[in-house]
Amino acid sequence: MPHVAKTTLNDDGTLREFSTTVDLEDIDKNGVAWSQVMRKPYSGRIGWFERLGALMNIATICSENGRPLEQLAALRMARRMTGGQLDSVNQRIAECREEGKPEQTNEHGLRVVSFQEDPAEFESLLGSKSIANNFHHPGAEFNGLKGVSGRLLLPLDASIDNVSFAITDERQRLAVVPCIIQRDDVISWVAPFLPSGGIPITVHFDRPPANPGKIFSLVLRHLDNLLQSFGARQIVIREPFQDSLQLYKTLGLSATFSAEVWDRPVVPLTGPEEAIFAKIRNSYKSHVNWGRKNLSMEYLAGDQLTTAEVERVHQTLTHCHQKLIQKYGDGMSQSMFTPPLVMCQMKKGEVAIARTQDGTVCGITVVTDEGGISNYALGGSIPQQNKNPGQFIVYDSIIRAKARGSHSYHMNREFAAPISVEQMQLRIQSVHDTNLIMFKRGFGDLLEAFNVYKVLPRRPGFWGR
Repeated sequence: MPHVAKTTLNDDGTLREFSTTVDLEDIDKNGVAWSQVMRKPYSGRIGWFERLGALMNIATICSENGRPLEQLAALRMARRMTGGQLDSVNQRIAECREEGKPEQTNEHGLRVVSFQEDPAEFESLLGSKSIANNFHHPGAEFNGLKGVSGRLLLPLDASIDNVSFAITDERQRLAVVPCIIQRDDVISWVAPFLPSGGIPITVHFDRPPANPGKIFSLVLRHLDNLLQSFGARQIVIREPFQDSLQLYKTLGLSATFSAEVWDRPVVPLTGPEEAIFAKIRNSYKSHVNWGRKNLSMEYLAGDQLTTAEVERVHQTLTHCHQKLIQKYGDGMSQSMFTPPLVMCQMKKGEVAIARTQDGTVCGITVVTDEGGISNYALGGSIPQQNKNPGQFIVYDSIIRAKARGSHSYHMNREFAAPISVEQMQLRIQSVHDTNLIMFKRGFGDLLEAFNVYKVLPRRPGFWGR
């Protein structure tokens, strides 16, 4: 039997009423995120309000029909949509949170300690009260969950649900699983650029486990519970390429998932500079040699990065990205720009600005250091006649990272294959992304590869959509 609810939303001073018809059997089978109502296409400003109204109405119907977990899922989806700024949503979540609390996820003598359900115990297990939800660095502890040196580099993002958790036995912590849910309704780690998706979840073991299958089984079961209670559509999780495939084997027993190989270009810094130069793509070498002779470099770190200088860095990046901005828009969010600059202010990295002999700015890199890893966080360049300064300024940043004591240089985040699966749809890389990946692979021959699994909810009626 269909159920109908109505809600009124304020659209910039205009009150709009939205009516939604909900089939509870559909909700029971597929969950809120994959329900018929949520699979409708919503576009534009009015579509945004229609989707928000639908979520509020689903929450009302679930509340009236004894489905607190689904009510909570709809409200959490609405909260992420509104950036945590809608008081009526926050109040309803607070009222129904205890009633909609999921069952404790424990098995095989193991226990889940969740940041959402028990933040004090979770913080105690991690030894820190600084728990980030919007920062990533490949060398930081737990990929940035604890920030850097106990410091959060950004204010917490109210639109993000931090659902990170730890696995323990009776005596000690066994693993930490940093994971969040952003506006894309996907459980992953941080997305520096949300349209590209989040970084796959990594299970961080404290020590090699005697029985990893038991831990993975509990991790996957808990993540599946989060899909239901937080209104998420899929999990994105990884394990090392050609490892024991233990995560894959655990998934294969009961999950609906896709499997892909992702990679990240990495430059080892342990050898001499001559060995690093020998590994770069042959077509880059003339550009690097040209840059050595024709470009002057300015380096900024620590106290040099005053507020005015940070603004100059931002303007330089914008200047170097002008053609991209004209074509794709400005994707430089605060979460992309601020953490690398703060790390450079902490002397954990540096900004490098390149100029031609007549003083024209033609390139910039922002590289950050943590845990022995230098990460190419931001950069851009402007071609000069038949030469590309980009090859030189990136190579220069690699050599300087070696001089600062890093053991490896990461070319930013992991990349999916040119064609991948995204929530039962194909995702095809843009020409720009393909060119960017090709550029970054030119500085060495090492690719750090991962098996990445995109996992859908384990619901009996899911395929009966």
